Amino acid sequence: MTDYIIYGIVGVIALIALLLPKPIRHAITTIFSFGEFGLWEIHWRHDTVDLISNFILLLMFIFSVGYFMVPYYQIVYILLYGFAVICLLAQTYRVTDDDPTWKRILTLLPLLIMLAVAFLGAMGMFNQHHAIKATTVFVKALEKKELLDPIFWISNPEPLIVIFQALSYFASFYVAWAQFKAMRLDDTYKANNLFLLWIKIIFVCAILFGLNFGLYFALEKAFYVAE
Repeated sequence: MTDYIIYGIVGVIALIALLLPKPIRHAITTIFSFGEFGLWEIHWRHDTVDLISNFILLLMFIFSVGYFMVPYYQIVYILLYGFAVICLLAQTYRVTDDDPTWKRILTLLPLLIMLAVAFLGAMGMFNQHHAIKATTVFVKALEKKELLDPIFWISNPEPLIVIFQALSYFASFYVAWAQFKAMRLDDTYKANNLFLLWIKIIFVCAILFGLNFGLYFALEKAFYVAE
């Protein structure tokens, strides 16, 4: 039942993001697009670096690697990911501000689908929340120092599941902030046209789904066979 509620909330948020009136879109853009703050021009390379996006991605990597040590890590993840979503929406609203409504929606929609797939996968919706259960077992093993025993790593899938969950968390952050950075630097979405944008998003969603479902399924099969 809780899963259906989460699906519903994600769908409502996506619908609101698509249909926000222009004054609210401009307000979000003003606050969360950061303007040119953090953009560093490297003259000798004729290049511009987005220091804010790179720094935030570094912080997200640190969180993802050590998420199991963070109290209430799922709530922290939701807050961090929510911030990433708002920032990406701000940039998308900015670069599509002069586009007709149909083009703005066709640009927003694939990005929202990607963000939704990344979020639902990281929340364990595609693997029956096995990662959450495995993280609990992993933390208890860490406290008991069972992780020092090589047999534990061979006979239990929990360490690998925690690694997959860390990858899932960081992948969700990366797809959001990579698009944010591309829009800041290039003033457009990360594709040459809408068709290629949709193709790239479908490909990214397939990878995210494989990470959050396929790997868990293969891992469970492997350990089941080993038993």
